[in-house]
This record gives sequence, C-alpha cells and structure tokens, in this order.
Amino acid sequence: MNKRIVVISGFSGTGKATLVRQLLELNRKAPVDSKLWLSVSDTTRPPRSDGGDNYNFISAEEYNYRTANGFYLEHNEYGNYGYGTPIKPVLAALENGNIVLLEIDYNGMVQVRDYFRNRDVFVTAVFISTEGNELFNRLYKRGDSPGEIKKRLTAARSEASHVGEYDCLINNGDLKDAAHYLWSGVTREADFVRNSFDSLLFIEQVDSVLRAFEYIGSAEEA
Repeated sequence: MNKRIVVISGFSGTGKATLVRQLLELNRKAPVDSKLWLSVSDTTRPPRSDGGDNYNFISAEEYNYRTANGFYLEHNEYGNYGYGTPIKPVLAALENGNIVLLEIDYNGMVQVRDYFRNRDVFVTAVFISTEGNELFNRLYKRGDSPGEIKKRLTAARSEASHVGEYDCLINNGDLKDAAHYLWSGVTREADFVRNSFDSLLFIEQVDSVLRAFEYIGSAEEA
C-alpha cells in the first residue's frame, strides 16, 4: 500500500482544527480502522488560555537548535514565534501504515511536497476555505480583536493566490458535511473533487472589509 500524507491548510478562522477533530472522531467510530494519525507540531508561542491547542510547547532556544539540526520536516516563523513538524514521528507513522494528517500552512505544504517529491509517499494537499465576508464574521464571533482580525484578513488575502496549488478545495460552509466529505476523500471511499475558488472575488470581499476597518479607524481618530 502506498504511504500517504494529507496536508490540511486554510484561512485562519475557517475551522481547520474543528474539522480535523471531527475527522479523527469519524475515524474512531469507523468499523474498519483506517489508521489516521495526526502530527503534533512544535511551537515557541505560549499556550492559549482556552486550552484548545494541539502543540508541543518548547523554548526558542530549543526550536533554534532543532531547526539547525534537521529535526523538522517543515518549519516556519510567524511574528516572534516558530512552528515546526518533527520529522521522525511522521516517518515512523508512515512506516506503520498510517495515513498522516498535517495541519500546516501553504509554506509548510510546499516544504512537505519538496521533501517527498522523489520518495514513495503520496501527498494530497487540501485547502479549507470560506467566503471573505463569512471569514470576517467567524473571526469577529470568536472574539478576535480588531487588530487581530485585520492581520488575519490581510494574511488570508495573500494566501488566496496560492489556493490553486492545492489538490482539493473544501468550502467549510457546513462543518458536518465538510467533515464527512473530507473523511471520504482521506480514506479513499470517494475521490476528491476539486471545487472552484474565485480568488479575485475573495480578495475583493476582504478588501471591502479592510477598507471598512480603515474608515472606522480614521473616524475614531477624528
């Protein structure tokens, strides 16, 4: 059987972590164990107060040491924090016949594809999307500050140009339907069907929200 990795990326606020949890729950309840295995990344950022993290928390010194010594399959820095996927657990999981799930961003996806390009590992990259206006609503409802919302929308605007490089796009409008669709594709009960993504429309929607932020900021200063 071919070794398989499924990369799951998406805009911040699209429910990637929730979707992955539902995927693992479907795997647990399945009559035949498909052996999904979720990689846990290292990070130097502090844990969130809500306890909803799925990371190994390490010091910046340890992260720098591991990065310099080839400890990671992929790694990136965002702001003042580093993130990395330990390579040994991933390779061990593949050898044990697991389908490996990686919840990482576009830059990480590119690194993973490059690493396994000439190896006997099949990498499927899935992007979780939503409309620009809906993304704003989700970020707002979960309590992100205006500054954080603006930063995440700006990042999403940049990420939108890379969506076409993924093998599959899932619009996370209905979380339950999206989880079952992702499950079927990951376990190969059904082939992934590439949905369309209008990057220009998404960027237009995000720009509209960002202009509103600028207007509100100018009004408050006045």
